[in-house]
Amino acid sequence: MVARSGMVVLFLAATVLGAASAKGTMLRPAKERPDIIEVGDPVLVGRNVLEREIRVNTSLRDYIELYGWPDYAEIQEITVLDPWAAYEVRIYYLHRDQYLVFGRVHVAPSVDDYGVLKYDGHIDPDTLDRLLTAAPPAEVEPAPVEVAPPPPPAPPPVKMSASTVDAPDAEAEDVQILAADAAEVPPAEDEGIVVAAAVAEPAERSSAYPDLSHIVNRLEVAADRAAAAAEDAERASLAATASANRATSAVEKLLEEYQE
Repeated sequence: MVARSGMVVLFLAATVLGAASAKGTMLRPAKERPDIIEVGDPVLVGRNVLEREIRVNTSLRDYIELYGWPDYAEIQEITVLDPWAAYEVRIYYLHRDQYLVFGRVHVAPSVDDYGVLKYDGHIDPDTLDRLLTAAPPAEVEPAPVEVAPPPPPAPPPVKMSASTVDAPDAEAEDVQILAADAAEVPPAEDEGIVVAAAVAEPAERSSAYPDLSHIVNRLEVAADRAAAAAEDAERASLAATASANRATSAVEKLLEEYQE
């Protein structure tokens, strides 16, 4: 019984020691800042995650807007040290050999985007090797964008055959049928029908052309009046000539008498 109890105690001790050892491997002080205790390994993040952190960390946002996007960015969980957040954002500029750490500070419930630059230094060689050999970060998939379905395709154009193109429309076809019917009617033998058709023809044309008969009549009357006036003028001219001749003869006769 005692031996069995001893075995249980040893098993529990080994379990506790193993847990403590595992916990010790997860918690470690930061290389450049022994007061900061890291929890687990850093997680390499992409641009989408960094953009999210920019929205909640004013200092990080201002720095990136001023100096550009970093070559690498990591999220490192740390132990809680009030009023700091339980993680840090670490960015790396390889061409400048610059390593910066940003943290959020809980100032007030109404202020949730206040951030502070916690560290600025050079990149450790081991950290540089880890960054260069790390797998690319898994970007957060963007939300699917709903795309409207494309409109239905237009119906194919109707191919017009020669018979369809040459076929007259309904009105032309009716006119052709009426013309054919009129052509098939034999000429009337009664002269009254012919005269009626001849009389009706001007009336049919009058629908398409204006009636100018009254204007023609007035022009004819004016022409007759002009001709009559010309005739009257000619007669008056002849009468005047004859009167002048008579007057000349009278004057000549008076002269002759006076000379005698």
